[in-house]
This record gives sequence, structure tokens and C-alpha cells, in this order.
Amino acid sequence: MDWQHADHPDPEISLEWSEDFWPPEEWYFMPDWAWGNTDPLWKFDNPESAKAVAAKMTKEQLYLFAVMQVVGDICNGGFSQAFYNSYSELAEEAVLGLEMFGLPRHAEILDEGFTLFGIRPIPRDRNVRIAKLEALSTTEKDRFGVFGFLGFGKPAINPAGDVVERWELLQSELFKLLQADTHGDGYDAAFYRPIAEWIYERKDRFFIL
Repeated sequence: MDWQHADHPDPEISLEWSEDFWPPEEWYFMPDWAWGNTDPLWKFDNPESAKAVAAKMTKEQLYLFAVMQVVGDICNGGFSQAFYNSYSELAEEAVLGLEMFGLPRHAEILDEGFTLFGIRPIPRDRNVRIAKLEALSTTEKDRFGVFGFLGFGKPAINPAGDVVERWELLQSELFKLLQADTHGDGYDAAFYRPIAEWIYERKDRFFIL
């Protein structure tokens, strides 16, 4: 994508590595530590600010931050919520991140869902994304804000196909992957443990050593 990133972890962003980090009590703790101070510094819907923060992150940190925000949004309210909310300014980085972290089917699910949206790459501009969601509506009732995650019914349906149904199928498959009983104990260990182990093996890309 079009944002620069740092060659090495930046002290303003990155935490110092501690042996207390590994193994974590919960696998999902590791991503929070690995992106360091990104969360309070990142200003969504503010491209210049976001670019400045991204420039202090390694590519791995940026992709990790994108994965956690975008996957979390899809799990919370589906693809329509993800497009409506600010996190989707990192949509394309999320796909690349899932591929990087060795989760290819997760990446394919996001990629398929994003392609159904009808614009690639997914626009960073939230207003453009909202306009596209409105354009996908088939009735005036669905035109603004009447998306499933707001509790007013299903998201807008593309007149050319079954976009909503396909989004829901993809979301269901994503849930199954996250909750699979394949990686031991812990919340969504099938998702968080591979990422945590990937981070640990490449801790120099995330932490100040």
C-alpha cells in the first residue's frame, strides 16, 4: 500500500522486550504488546496523522495492527460494519498481514469479502466507503445507517447479486476458523496462538531488544 514504514522498531512506538512476555498468560496479550503504543497515537480518519504513525512502525507492526482492528470489526458486526467504521482504512494491510502471519484462509475470506464490496483497493476515505454502502442499497429504507450492525435489519443488498448472504457465509467461516479447537486452551487460540508464536520468533521486528 501507499504508506511508508520503519526499518526497525521505533522507541516511540515499540515496547522493550521482556522475558516476562513469553509465554503469555493469554495468547491475545502478545499482539497488544507487539504493536506497543500504536493504539493511543493512531488517529483514524486523519490520513496525515496515520501516515506519520505508520512511518514509525515496522511493516510487521502495521500489518498486525491492521489485522486486529479489521478482523475484530468484522467479528463484531460483519463486513458492513467494517466498511462503515474507520478501521477499514487498514483493510488491505489486514489481508497482507494474515498472509504474512501464516493464516492464508483467513486472508482469502477477507479478500473475497472485500472484493464483493466492489472497490479495490478498499478506500481509506470513510466517506467514500459509506457512499458505496449506500449505493449498494436496494430501497430507500436501507439508504443510510440501516445496516445490520445497527439493529435495523440487514445491510444493503446489491441488486446484481447476493452480497449480504455471501458476506454472512464468509463471516461464519471466519468465526469457525477463529474458534477451532486446534491450538490448545485460551480464547480463540486457533487465531491468536499462531500470531503470538510468529511474533515471538521475530521479536526484533516488534520490540526494542
